[in-house]
Amino acid sequence: MEAVLMNNLDQAIRKIQSGDIASAQQLLEVHLKSSPSDFNALQLLGLVKVRQGELQAAQALMQKSLAIHGKQPHVMNNLASCERQLGNSPSALSLFRQAIALKPDYLDPYLGFINATMEADDLPAADAMLHQALQRWPSEARLLQYKARLAQEHEQYTDAIAIYRSLVLRNPSSASYRHNLAIALRLSGKSRDALAIYQQLMNEGTSSFQLFHNAANAHADCAENGEAIELYQAAIKLNPTYVPAHKNLNDLLWETGNREEFLASYRAAMQQHPSDTALHFSYVDALICVSLFDEALAHLNQLGRSHPHFNEEAEYLSLSGRALSGRGDLQGAADIQQPLARQQSATPQQLTAYARSLIEAERGAEAAEILEPLVSRYPDDQMALAYLGTCWRLNGNKKYDRLNNYGEMVREFMLEPPAGYASIEAFCSELESYLLTLHGGEHEPIDQTLVNGSQTRGNLFNDSNLLIRHVQGQANRSISQYVEETAPLLESAIGFRGAREWQFSGSWSVVLREQGYHASHIHPMGWVSAVLYVSLPDLDACGSQQGWLKLGQPNLSGPITERLPPRRHVKPQRGKLVIFPSYMWHGTEPFDAQARRITIAFDARRTR
Repeated sequence: MEAVLMNNLDQAIRKIQSGDIASAQQLLEVHLKSSPSDFNALQLLGLVKVRQGELQAAQALMQKSLAIHGKQPHVMNNLASCERQLGNSPSALSLFRQAIALKPDYLDPYLGFINATMEADDLPAADAMLHQALQRWPSEARLLQYKARLAQEHEQYTDAIAIYRSLVLRNPSSASYRHNLAIALRLSGKSRDALAIYQQLMNEGTSSFQLFHNAANAHADCAENGEAIELYQAAIKLNPTYVPAHKNLNDLLWETGNREEFLASYRAAMQQHPSDTALHFSYVDALICVSLFDEALAHLNQLGRSHPHFNEEAEYLSLSGRALSGRGDLQGAADIQQPLARQQSATPQQLTAYARSLIEAERGAEAAEILEPLVSRYPDDQMALAYLGTCWRLNGNKKYDRLNNYGEMVREFMLEPPAGYASIEAFCSELESYLLTLHGGEHEPIDQTLVNGSQTRGNLFNDSNLLIRHVQGQANRSISQYVEETAPLLESAIGFRGAREWQFSGSWSVVLREQGYHASHIHPMGWVSAVLYVSLPDLDACGSQQGWLKLGQPNLSGPITERLPPRRHVKPQRGKLVIFPSYMWHGTEPFDAQARRITIAFDARRTR
């Protein structure tokens, strides 16, 4: 009898390996009727259930197997993968660690742990586990790929490129290695080099939505909008539910003035996949960004009727609040988001948006109760800091003046012309001509605060042009001086930490045309931010403070705005660089002049 049962298990394993899942299930169920406590059969049936998409059944079977015999590292690894898919990240990470402790020479749980922590944006944990794994398997290609990906996350692009080049040398025919090398090249600012690899892969017959999407990103960086649009559309054709391609495509359609096709890709995809939450939410977000608030609310209401469980999701509540606020129903916006305060799944961004609605509804005390724990937990969250400061300003708390010391925390510097230029004006004139070649859009980005203007894509400081290199060099020196001079002020500001080391985290150029302006905003990806004035209209002829930088006025709706005017204005000057904390509200006053107003802006964030 025992030989028959073992034969059933052997046959089941062979059936699983051959892909005959139904037969494997039948053999295992027969086996378990005779031996219900066979931990091997239980975990094998769990694998079958995973293949069939029955994750909760798989979870129960694997847990039962481990309860009978706890020292099964492969079962722990498989159960951890199942827990990840069920959204139980803490349990998954614990199981991966247990599997590693039981069998330190078992690679799979290392890979699973690194992948899970990277997805959760816990880079220190991923770094530590990768270091541990590489000590055991220093040449393992899968670990080296994670090393390259983590280098990219830390913006160490030279290291990432070197790793991918080494992998390509080991396996020149690997489309995956070359594709990942191209991604690293593009992130480092070498979009042309990335495009050469993408084109080669496409010429060889490689066809994937990831390839088309990433090639489109590189074309967009080079202001080749037509090519980018075609490739985004090709990516969506292969994978209609891939939200990043929809978002980038429609952002580009908006910027190029193509209103006929704008959002059409979402609508077609939602018809094919009516239950795809991410598609619906991304579509509504786009509607809100272009101020189609009634249409956004109508879509959300229809979605809630057809899929009632959506009504309880944090993103549904957050989007509903944003749309109601845009339409002017400030109390309704605050009320509909109230459940977010009790939802563990609510993100810091969603909670901050709820706090904003509370401030607009003149319920600042409630907003502070949301924001203070957020700032305590996430001290580098610039948006939460900005709104918490607004609460302090409204209730007269002296902490506001420490956080927003406009007199000493806003500093002005003048660039020096490099050798070969008679003046900063001459340098800026040449810089202006080059920047204009990088502006491929006719209209402002869909998700930015500028009005009647355009913005470059990608990270401007990755550009190897000597003009940009000079700006970056002077920006680097100016920020170092700013940090040294303001360190005592910054470190004493409530919730704001000083820095011993920092790096640039974003840079771009903006062109504003007549009546153009920046609505008040902050820079959530920065720690300190700056703007350099490259070209300006005759602001003295425009009128009082037209085109000037304004600071201290929050981006809010409703009557409360009358209580929160700007606290400082700075007059722009060609070659002037203004630096300030990234959480500080700032914007631009509109101007009446036909000449362009051209700037370079950038952020720096602290690394420790």
